[in-house]
Amino acid sequence: MKKIPLILILCLWVFSCDDLEITNPRHPDFVINLSTDKDKYYINRLSGNVRIEVKANADWHVTSSDDSWISYSPKNGSGDGIITIDYSENTNISERYAEIFIIAGEITQRCLLIQESLYGMIFVKGDTFQMGSNDGEDDEKPVHTVIVNDFYMSKFEVTQQLYMDVIEENPSKWKEDSLPVEQVSWFEAVAFCNALSQKEGLTPAYTISGTSVTWNQNANGYRLPTEAEWEYAAGGGSSNRTKWAGTNSESSLGNYAWYDSNSDNKTHPVGTKQPNSLGLYDMSGNVWEWCWDWYRSDYYSISPSINPIGPSSSTASVLRGGSWYSGSYFCRINNRVYGSPTRRSSGDGFRFIRNAP
Repeated sequence: MKKIPLILILCLWVFSCDDLEITNPRHPDFVINLSTDKDKYYINRLSGNVRIEVKANADWHVTSSDDSWISYSPKNGSGDGIITIDYSENTNISERYAEIFIIAGEITQRCLLIQESLYGMIFVKGDTFQMGSNDGEDDEKPVHTVIVNDFYMSKFEVTQQLYMDVIEENPSKWKEDSLPVEQVSWFEAVAFCNALSQKEGLTPAYTISGTSVTWNQNANGYRLPTEAEWEYAAGGGSSNRTKWAGTNSESSLGNYAWYDSNSDNKTHPVGTKQPNSLGLYDMSGNVWEWCWDWYRSDYYSISPSINPIGPSSSTASVLRGGSWYSGSYFCRINNRVYGSPTRRSSGDGFRFIRNAP
């Protein structure tokens, strides 16, 4: 089995269950708040391929238990309580998931507790958002409505260790396993996506012939995000969107990004700043990230509203997010830059995504 950097192991896809009070949605402990309004809670604890452990606080006790179900009721005179559900840290499988079934009074719910990938894929629920900015460059205008489908996005920028595991070379200026790979061209980024797909037994997203690259949009393999997917995810999805990845405050940007004010003129290990609201790290700063799209300055005026994929041709590809040498203005989620698809720079890297089923 190939070596996987530990920092890329844990990624959670967690669905909240609207009718029950559930907290810690991005923490390994999944907490259900217990109410004495419901005299008993039943929980199925064996769904999925990882062991899960169910615990209640001292005011609630187990009233029945078998190989599939466990039930809890409040002790006499006790108040509200909590149930904590934890899962085993088994990393010997490449995909992990666990579902729980909860019955509480008249409520019956099925909740996906965890879905994990060794490559740190975050599930991004697609929706409608306003793409672009009226406060930036001309190529960020007009602001327009875009709809994107569900997808999975890598939690981190591709590290040098992961790139070495797949491509068996490291083109980066600064060498360290946990640093983002850089000095990677757009062509090399799409080739990496195909190589990773093939190693995982997935259908490659791209057909590559010399400098001709065709995207099979129905493939289940890894690929570069479109500009629309990237901007949607960087801003935090469809609601409570932010100017930079994780914050609207320039004074707080240093908590979320490595950029010219704090980088010491170099890249830094991925995931060492705070993530945005979706749990994605370094979407602003550290390295620019290649997108699938060809660049056209007026594309927003002609872009389709549903899953835009960029113009059909150009001489330059899009990069997003800013880098270690960028000022805060260029780390905005709406900022667009472009470069030759053959360009290699110590400020250029990438992350990958996959279509959601």
